[in-house]
Amino acid sequence: DSKMKGIGKLLLDKGIIEEDDIQIYLYGIKGGITIIVNILTTLLIGWITGKMLEVIIFSLFLASLRSYSGGYHCSTKVGCFWLSSVVTAISAFSEELITLLPILVSYAVWIIAILVIYALSPLESKNKKLDSDEIRYYKKNSHCILTIQICIICSMYILEVRNMAYAAGLSTVVIAFSLVCGKWIHIKKD
Repeated sequence: DSKMKGIGKLLLDKGIIEEDDIQIYLYGIKGGITIIVNILTTLLIGWITGKMLEVIIFSLFLASLRSYSGGYHCSTKVGCFWLSSVVTAISAFSEELITLLPILVSYAVWIIAILVIYALSPLESKNKKLDSDEIRYYKKNSHCILTIQICIICSMYILEVRNMAYAAGLSTVVIAFSLVCGKWIHIKKD
């Protein structure tokens, strides 16, 4: 926080921002730094594992749907960072993990995950309460994105780029698991 205050003071001293806007700018800068660190961590995981393509595909599919579906949220940013990093590292080995299972079990898990997402999304969090219009908006978008992702994953599988299909498909399972965990926490609190 002291570094952020220093950045804010520098921006004020240079006349780049007004004092009334300092908190908004600092919030945006902090968010930008978080995004950059997360992207660099994801790329580092891909580089270390030698599975850059799988990690990128997984992350793109996960991020595009998760932002509309909701689900479990860690209580701290540090917890979120570490959980995301572990899940991303696991995604690098999606092909190895999925091919351990009989093919029908893999399909069944994926189909169940799809149905869970259609049924539970969007799931609000304590930080993001949704009104009825927002629920309709997020539901429509999450269902649309999921449908597009299903088509892309099936196309990847048909085109025999299975490593990419497995990475993308694993993102579906992770989101479904996140929704179930988030729903369970909501039920447990009520």
